[in-house]
Amino acid sequence: MEKAIKAYAELVEKRYNDYMTHSFPSLKKEYVKMILGRKYTKILIGEFPEDGNGSVHSFINNETGDIHKPNSWRAPHPKARGNVNSETKGTESFGTQTLSGNNAYYWIKYLNGLNI
Repeated sequence: MEKAIKAYAELVEKRYNDYMTHSFPSLKKEYVKMILGRKYTKILIGEFPEDGNGSVHSFINNETGDIHKPNSWRAPHPKARGNVNSETKGTESFGTQTLSGNNAYYWIKYLNGLNI
């Protein structure tokens, strides 16, 4: 499970970096970081080396591999958006332009359109 979670975090980082390079080439890219907890692994995006600030991208259940968007800094949303062990390796959690009610980040929606 740990390997699948790490692969998902690397995918989030790649898509974020591709988006920033394409849309905002002059801006500094932030870091993607994983924090392993007892029940969930938290994926963060932010400026960690300088000030420790960041935002939660997603929570991953360490036992099931379910991917949850954040309800807050400390808690995942109860509804899973995908699974790191699925055929698409969790990309279903990124959302699409046509999936109504999906609260995925706008830049992830944008990247799905680019097929990156």
